[in-house]
Amino acid sequence: MDESQPGDEIAVTDYPFLAEEDPARAAEHFRLAVARLGKIDGATPIPLNYALFYFYVAGTNSRFNAMLDRMIGGAGWDHETASKLFMRFFTPCSDASMADLQQELLTVLNDIVGSVIDVAGNADQRTERLGQKVARLGECTDPKQSLAIASDILVEAHELVADSKALATELRHSASEVERLKEDLLHARREAYIDTLTGLTNRRAFDKDIKTLIDEAERDGTSFCLVLVDVDHFKKINDEHGHLIGDRVLTQLGKQLSSRTRSCDKVSRYGGEEFAILLPNTEIDQAAQVAEHIREGIGRLNMRRTDNNVRLGTITASFGVAEYQQGDTSSALIVRADEALYKAKLEGRNRVCRAGG
Repeated sequence: MDESQPGDEIAVTDYPFLAEEDPARAAEHFRLAVARLGKIDGATPIPLNYALFYFYVAGTNSRFNAMLDRMIGGAGWDHETASKLFMRFFTPCSDASMADLQQELLTVLNDIVGSVIDVAGNADQRTERLGQKVARLGECTDPKQSLAIASDILVEAHELVADSKALATELRHSASEVERLKEDLLHARREAYIDTLTGLTNRRAFDKDIKTLIDEAERDGTSFCLVLVDVDHFKKINDEHGHLIGDRVLTQLGKQLSSRTRSCDKVSRYGGEEFAILLPNTEIDQAAQVAEHIREGIGRLNMRRTDNNVRLGTITASFGVAEYQQGDTSSALIVRADEALYKAKLEGRNRVCRAGG
């Protein structure tokens, strides 16, 4: 527990380059990254390129790996493209990368509109000329001149068809590009709110969700509860078994929280070994029961190391529960839940405490 104000912290686990890592694992990633970097023509060993290959061999994000593979297998290494990849996947918040994707999408759509206008304009002109030549052919009585006019009509018709085919081909290609950009944009927006380790939503998503619930509560007079969850003695787990095992513990706890809450509840990784659960339309007695149910489930976890089959011991967590009160800000509600959590720690951990209780 610390004394920083809610909202002041950076959710370190949301950004891979800020995350702490086991020294042995980091050294292995370093070795593999340097070896991989040395095999790529044009990829100089500058910090940016090293960082990209470090995350590549670490397997932090499969979508990033696929995009880096695509770049390497295409026209070769390109510094500008490499910089954009880093900004998109590994910088805090992805607002800039989402803006880039939106601009790309807008450019493609503008090109499509321009192509349609150009071809449509040509088609109008050709159609008008065709009409004039057909009228001349109907009035012509000279067989030789009629043949010449008919030939002109065929040329115009062929060119009109060619324009249409070219437009159709271009539109098919552009449609594929638009779909790809839409998918990338949706994925970027989605990833901006996801904790990559646990698959839960992150602190950024939590801040958005709690604001939405407060707005609804103020408007409709409804109530909701916040539960803060903190893994007991997590530093000891990391010190004794390493950060890889610590990551597994957090992942399993994330699954426990998700499986023991409703689909309408919002479960987030709040930061480090701390989680947050937002329970809409729930009063504090019900929220305390939910927290107790989760606490019991965590206590039944029987985790072992896969390398030596050593049992990790009982994993426990402490819970602080607070109910929204009319006029609360998000900070006020978080502080009350945090105080209840701190009380649970002081009273011996592995328990649920309510705010004001």
